[in-house]
Amino acid sequence: MFTYDPPSGNRVLQIEAVKEELPSKPVLGPGEGLSERPILDGKLHYSADITKEPNHVPGLTQGSEIDVPIEYDGSVMGVLVVESAETHAFGKNDFEMLTIIARQAALAVKNARLYHGVKNSADRQAILYQVSQEIIQAGLDMEKVYQSI
Repeated sequence: MFTYDPPSGNRVLQIEAVKEELPSKPVLGPGEGLSERPILDGKLHYSADITKEPNHVPGLTQGSEIDVPIEYDGSVMGVLVVESAETHAFGKNDFEMLTIIARQAALAVKNARLYHGVKNSADRQAILYQVSQEIIQAGLDMEKVYQSI
């Protein structure tokens, strides 16, 4: 699973489950790899034979690949990539199942981002509270107020 960083256009590998050791790139830039297609158009893409795909990033030397957008509220947050060493390995049921998994992944990513945002906000508020208490204790001594800040 890759998450998408809109400012850079990069896809960043977040989690990987493989049966065999394959070379992998932790970051794919714009124009690299098949997994960019769902980022660009928000649609599932199936490559039945990766040897016929010019943008395939080396990993498997042959096989097939499904790239499913991880989308929440109309915004693509990443892409789920599933590969098989067999060509033409996937069908309609696989597409449906992976679409459901990608939706669940989108909810998990969104919830994690919301959690981190709330945690960061709480941390900032705690720091501001601490500083305000130090300022109150400093009273009118401007040197202590400056140190507290």
